[in-house]
Amino acid sequence: FGVFQLYDDPALVDAVEVCVRMSLVIPMADIMAFQKLSKAYFHLLQTLFHKYMHIIVEFDTPVFLQLLSSLESGVQSLDTAVSSQSCVALDHAVSFYFKEGSKQTELYMRMQQHLSEKPDLLPMMLRMLLNMILFEENNNQWSLSRPLLALIVTHYNEFEQITMEVVSTLSE
Repeated sequence: FGVFQLYDDPALVDAVEVCVRMSLVIPMADIMAFQKLSKAYFHLLQTLFHKYMHIIVEFDTPVFLQLLSSLESGVQSLDTAVSSQSCVALDHAVSFYFKEGSKQTELYMRMQQHLSEKPDLLPMMLRMLLNMILFEENNNQWSLSRPLLALIVTHYNEFEQITMEVVSTLSE
């Protein structure tokens, strides 16, 4: 698909945008209610966040945040496949954020602009993942821990705060 960029053909970007906008029309409750639909939706997100993050970052802020926020529902899913796909997608998104941030690229600035609209989104996901790993019984511990490194590196202060809270509750 690199040929599209080589010739400045917007067909791929347009196709991805149409797919995303169509998928966001379906309420998250309906997606989670139907197992086949949820597996397909989170597989789509996993692919988009892996291969087309540079396109997703260019979307409007509400669309970007809705995609990223929907990963929270996927991570908390009782279906191991959906949860694992969501964790992989989250890992790709946060790793992209970290890599682009180390170079201070335009994509990083755009992503930072999106996240400034909802600054507690990624720290909340970090807290949720740590709670799931530490205090719940899960069959996909490895998948749940996959996005942790990127989340910890990008939100170290929040990680320290969460660590102190966990230590203080366990010592009581």
